Amino acid sequence: MGQKPDIFTKIVLSVIALCLVVIALSLIFETENTQAAQNRFNPTTVQVTYTSGGFLVFDTTTGDIWVYNFSGRNPDFIGRLTQPGKALLTK
Repeated sequence: MGQKPDIFTKIVLSVIALCLVVIALSLIFETENTQAAQNRFNPTTVQVTYTSGGFLVFDTTTGDIWVYNFSGRNPDFIGRLTQPGKALLTK
């Protein structure tokens, strides 16, 4: 009639339950990391201007200035504006 589950069945069910907990926790923390990454960029704090062959991007929150080329290369960091009239800080 009522057969008790053997030790193998208990181990398999425990492993499945543990895997489900790990998946659920990773989804929770991945969502928080994704939201944090999305909150870092605020398009209202960026100013863009055209230059020959590309465009400059100025981040008003950090003062960082980047140049993007239309050739598709990675952007180049120009420097950081800390105060108008002073020299740019470069990395």
